[in-house]
Amino acid sequence: MVFYSQNNKAFTLIELIVVITIFCIMLLATYIPYTYYQTKAKVKFAVKDISQSIYEARNMAINWYNEGSWSISVGLFFDAITNPHTITFFSYPFSYTETHIIPEEREDIKVIKKEELPDGIEIDDIWWYKKWLFFFSSISWEGSYYYWNDFGKNIFSWEKIDINISYKKATWGNLKATITYYTPTNIVDY
Repeated sequence: MVFYSQNNKAFTLIELIVVITIFCIMLLATYIPYTYYQTKAKVKFAVKDISQSIYEARNMAINWYNEGSWSISVGLFFDAITNPHTITFFSYPFSYTETHIIPEEREDIKVIKKEELPDGIEIDDIWWYKKWLFFFSSISWEGSYYYWNDFGKNIFSWEKIDINISYKKATWGNLKATITYYTPTNIVDY
């Protein structure tokens, strides 16, 4: 089979297939690195979003974010099991103690807002556990950190907390990141 162009030059079907193949290879050679770097950027943005959320929750408690007439404490909840793509901000009455602090919406515990991570980014775990609550008191401005395991709620008392995130459960490389939160200084490092 022979195809003709405007200059009446003949192209065979084989030449046409070779040209299309070269075009496809060039397209793939540019698209694959582009998507890799785009995914890598999503991980970096997620790291910044999580860091910003921790600072924002603490600042809400320090600056006396209020709902109605009283100041509230703020909790930042991570659930890597049922909702690994979302960070939830909770408000608690300032009088709540450790036994009252739970990550559930109730009459006096409200969801302030939810932050969605970029598409494909998931929270893998925080210090080997899947459910965490960073609690910032509005009165003392101190943080308390809780995690849930098979035995229930536990308080965390070490000086650093590692938050592990990844793109679609990646296990190594640039598609995985660790965010370290230092509890004595309230500093996030990544």
